[in-house]
Amino acid sequence: NPTFGSVTVVDRVKQQPVAQLGGFSMPLDALETEDGKFAVLDSSVGELSLASQPDGAERRTIVHGLKTPIAMASDGVGGIFVTESGAGRVVRVDTATGELSEVVNGLDAPQGIDIAPDGRLIVAEAGAGRVIAIDRDSGDFEVLADKLNIKPARGAGETPVLYAGLAVSADGVVFVSSSRSNVI
Repeated sequence: NPTFGSVTVVDRVKQQPVAQLGGFSMPLDALETEDGKFAVLDSSVGELSLASQPDGAERRTIVHGLKTPIAMASDGVGGIFVTESGAGRVVRVDTATGELSEVVNGLDAPQGIDIAPDGRLIVAEAGAGRVIAIDRDSGDFEVLADKLNIKPARGAGETPVLYAGLAVSADGVVFVSSSRSNVI
């Protein structure tokens, strides 16, 4: 919940909250890592942190200085791909070392991200109103869809107040949400 600076962990089977991780400034995305910790993107302060469960008492900031990080996806082998909307790029962060490597730059407000079954990164490039597929080794990309009504509005400073989320199904179907037009 970005408004209250917390992340709620929900048991998918019971559909009930099981933990609340607080003390963040503006958490926009969270995911469970392979080792059972929780990665949290705190957008307004530009940090990616790892928190223990269930209360998040043990917390370690992995990387500082991200420019308006919006969303992330785990690569399943100790890395997390992060969209930096303010920097116009996608980076990979090694969760063990904090090492950051750039996958692609020159994007216009990248936001939602997921990994397709073929291994490519699928990204909602909100500023350009399109969805792209990125080869994570070369950084080359192709446009999958364009002319989408997903362009972000800006609030005070650089933080977007409208977001484009993205998810890819197991069979490769891409779903894009737009808070601008309230559609998926």
